[in-house]
Amino acid sequence: MATFIATIQKGHRAESMQQELAEELKEVAQESLGDDTAGSDVKWKVIPQGFGWTAGRPSNSSVLLCVVPDDLQFETRAAFMTRVNDLWVNRTGAAPEELLIFTQCRTL
Repeated sequence: MATFIATIQKGHRAESMQQELAEELKEVAQESLGDDTAGSDVKWKVIPQGFGWTAGRPSNSSVLLCVVPDDLQFETRAAFMTRVNDLWVNRTGAAPEELLIFTQCRTL
């Protein structure tokens, strides 16, 4: 199973697309990481607009934390994160620099 924790600002386009994005993120997880990620979950945290900052300035950045299987190889992780990035940018219209993606192993 993979878990996504998405932090977005109120009013971000992703806010109105939560259900669609959640389904697509789960699909990317299963296609990229295998059947072990069936039943993945997406949790949303919407923070007030203006509470996001990048490089000391207000930003519209979003953060995705992806909890993934422990034994994930670098190449698989990189391909997965690239697919997540491409999905998010293409679906929400966010600029690539407005998304920060972290992966974390389950046991950490």
